[in-house]
Amino acid sequence: MSVKVHYFDVRGKAEVLRMILAHAKVTFEDVINIREESAATKCVLEFGQLPSVEIDGKHHSKTNSVVRMLGTMNGSYPNDVCQCWKLASTFIVMNVLTLNIDSFITRII
Repeated sequence: MSVKVHYFDVRGKAEVLRMILAHAKVTFEDVINIREESAATKCVLEFGQLPSVEIDGKHHSKTNSVVRMLGTMNGSYPNDVCQCWKLASTFIVMNVLTLNIDSFITRII
């Protein structure tokens, strides 16, 4: 399985994806995108957005969904509905907390 994480040269939203892959001991390539390349890359990305995890040539975007997908793939996503609810609630809180950071990164890149 070929896995690549596409993002800018910052930690940001891609860091949680890198951490999950590292925790699952999945070898992946970190593909750093720069602003000039982003326009060319955008057409192949799902929703035209970064971060993106590319698995065997297929791009997967939207960080929270990819977190769930990777967790399910490596067996670390919970089966219990209450635990899934807690995890989903945590994702929502983290999105609120990182919204300002995301806006800042977008302005400087």
